[in-house]
Amino acid sequence: MNADALVGGFTEAPIQSARAFREILEAVARPGTIRRLQGARPPAPLSVAAGTALLVLTDPTTRLHLAGRADCANVREWVAFHIGAPVVRAEEADFAIGTWDALLPVSR
Repeated sequence: MNADALVGGFTEAPIQSARAFREILEAVARPGTIRRLQGARPPAPLSVAAGTALLVLTDPTTRLHLAGRADCANVREWVAFHIGAPVVRAEEADFAIGTWDALLPVSR
């Protein structure tokens, strides 16, 4: 495992995850509004918001699909260390992350 996979998680998990969860709830409740997610420092190509959402919304029981550029060794190792979510094909996933083009067709 790459040593970079060991960093980038929450430094104050209870506080940061609660704040991030609240921001996600606000974004879902008010479509079109922009909310700020922060706390994680995931490897590229994931954004801070994407990494934070993964830390808050997934766990070892969440089957995760990494689409397109998000499906790389650095992201897989980071997910394995910080979340433990199994990485699966799109058709088997509970949660997916990637660019819109990489996630199409969403009917998978």
